[in-house]
Amino acid sequence: MIKEKRASQAALATDIHAMLQDTERGTLLAEGGTGIGKSFAYLIPSLIREDKRIVIATAKKTLQDQLFTKDVPYVCDSIGSKKRYVIYKGKSNYACWLLASEVHDALDKKHYLEFINDARVWEQPADIKDWKGGRPTWWPKVDISNCIMGKNCPHILQCKPQPQQSNIVITNHHLLAIDLKLGPGFLLGDYNMLIVDEGHQAPEAFRAAYTHRITSKGLDGLRAMVVNDENLRALIDDSGAVSSKIFVAQVKALIAQYNTYHKEIGPYTNAVGQVDIVQGRKQIFKLAGTAREMNRQLEGIYKATQNMLQHSSSSYSEDYNAVETFSRDQLRSLTRKIKRVVSRVGSIMEFISRLHDSEHVGRTGNYLLTRQPEGVKIEPIQVGPLVRKALRRAQHKVIVSATLAMGKDFSHTEESYGLTPVEPDD
Repeated sequence: MIKEKRASQAALATDIHAMLQDTERGTLLAEGGTGIGKSFAYLIPSLIREDKRIVIATAKKTLQDQLFTKDVPYVCDSIGSKKRYVIYKGKSNYACWLLASEVHDALDKKHYLEFINDARVWEQPADIKDWKGGRPTWWPKVDISNCIMGKNCPHILQCKPQPQQSNIVITNHHLLAIDLKLGPGFLLGDYNMLIVDEGHQAPEAFRAAYTHRITSKGLDGLRAMVVNDENLRALIDDSGAVSSKIFVAQVKALIAQYNTYHKEIGPYTNAVGQVDIVQGRKQIFKLAGTAREMNRQLEGIYKATQNMLQHSSSSYSEDYNAVETFSRDQLRSLTRKIKRVVSRVGSIMEFISRLHDSEHVGRTGNYLLTRQPEGVKIEPIQVGPLVRKALRRAQHKVIVSATLAMGKDFSHTEESYGLTPVEPDD
């Protein structure tokens, strides 16, 4: 069962097994050098427990793939476990089944269609790791982040993994962080055991999930997409949600309000760019009002484009006719652009929401606002208090890495995961 007998590996497995006997709660922090066999040490005692739905999170994709293709299957076979396991990576790893038109080279397109067809046959996502050769330059145009059908896509259950349907989910730190932020089981489904490998790197992923920015470059891109694209403005008019003239005016107002805010907080910025969060509140309220109204209108625009796409065809076959104002390719391209506009406005709303979060900003002062020439950023000072409550839903937690302690002191890791003494309101 264990490929090599190593004292530290066996000791770790024994400690995890002992912790799992506790029907209440347990957390084990374990430090062990590279190559001692930490993955088998945590897999064996965990997988023999039929009552555990397990999430395993890693920093590196190579370890994720190793767990999915080698270690987890080996342990399951060895102990006779029938647990279902899935690997769950970011959207950029999976190809959309409907975007062959984005591949313009004839030979590449032929290989892409074969690649997608293999995925259909095996009823599994088209993962870039299975592509023969290096990552193509056109891949960012065909990954599933470009899907324009959303929940209406007929292949939504096949083009990406469905982690909620498996007993073991192998994911990465960033997706774990997003799941913790969005709420219990939002992405990964409910689980009662969490294993974090390469655990010293996870707190930075937690921090990234709670960090929000507004940048001049992003706003310039928003202006260029809306103001300079005549076809996009025509699509906005056709949607019936708002006139393009009004929407363009709101984009310009949003940018002007941000520029005023950026200028107003300048005098309150210290030598390293930090600003008192309460500064510029009046302008932020104006910015928030404009962003909320734009977001409401974008919901209507996007819904209308979805209806146009469905009216055009229930699938992206190569032979359906153009409808109304736009050709098939124009409609698809414009819908992707609308998605990018939605994303840009959404990021502004997240920044404002975090700025207004009185629970964390006003009461605990756990956020830091930084102003730089290229934009503004709000980020947490400590991530432990932000993830503590969400992490508590996992009855048992194992956090392992080659470097978790400073000397023999694990207190820094405990604080980063919110494992310090629980506050009354937790």
